[in-house]
Amino acid sequence: MAKKKPNKKESRFQHEVIRELEERLPGCVVMKNATGLKDGFPDITVYHGSHWAMLECKRSEGESHRPNQDWWVDHLNEMSFASFIYPENRQVVMQKVVNYLGDAAGYSQEKEDGYELEQAC
Repeated sequence: MAKKKPNKKESRFQHEVIRELEERLPGCVVMKNATGLKDGFPDITVYHGSHWAMLECKRSEGESHRPNQDWWVDHLNEMSFASFIYPENRQVVMQKVVNYLGDAAGYSQEKEDGYELEQAC
């Protein structure tokens, strides 16, 4: 299978997601995963405290998934937290990541902001 050529819009969206993660989870480490190593492996890994989360970025909710992407997201979500993220669900997914990793590190944005969102998947 040919290597996926990064789409400028998706690449820009990934950069925005990474920047937001770094702002909302001070001290986290965010890595852009190499393409082509494992077919369908998520785009971004974020480490915070002793926990991690993975995100597969899409340009839009309706964008097709490449082979194995669904399997990887499901498999990794069983181990920790993993999700597809796209502009239409960005707010909800970002809050779930912050809640999951923030709670794991002893910090919760939801507590600071005074509201709760359902626990991460």
